[in-house]
Amino acid sequence: MRGITVTTEGLPQYYAFAPDQNQESAFWSSSDFGTTWELQGEPLPFGLVKDFDVDPFDPSVVYSATAAGVYMYNSGQWTQIAWKGTPGITNENFNGNSSFFPISIVASPLKQGTLFVGLNCVGLGHCQDFIYKTDDYGKTWAPIRLNLESHSNVWSLAIDPLERRLHMSTDHGNYSLKLE
Repeated sequence: MRGITVTTEGLPQYYAFAPDQNQESAFWSSSDFGTTWELQGEPLPFGLVKDFDVDPFDPSVVYSATAAGVYMYNSGQWTQIAWKGTPGITNENFNGNSSFFPISIVASPLKQGTLFVGLNCVGLGHCQDFIYKTDDYGKTWAPIRLNLESHSNVWSLAIDPLERRLHMSTDHGNYSLKLE
């Protein structure tokens, strides 16, 4: 199970992804400190959730990084906002295997609509473009590298809003990039 807590209007809201009775990913929420949990909609259309984050500007919006791509939950439904072949996302090929494996996602508390997604091409090699950014809720994407060399795998992402930095853990070490 992966879980996260957000506070809205002074009340905690808990979100979690866990298998349902059919071992499919299910999205759950609790507003009573985890005493009871409510299933949010049907089993998810995208399988295993690798990571997720809650929109800091609208806690009813949740973003998930999955084996099938990046999804946004809003108004009770999931919408895919990035996948293999999405314009702006490099379609890499490893000996005939196309790759787009989002493993980490973070919604920026600095700018509304901005997300960062870290890719991991586990078992295939290192991703050429391994961090992507959108400033418009996933309508357009672009790789970012800043001062990092190409080809790596991301394991986790986090944003320090006070220092305005994107922190990442990769196959080649831990890095911190200044955000504009």
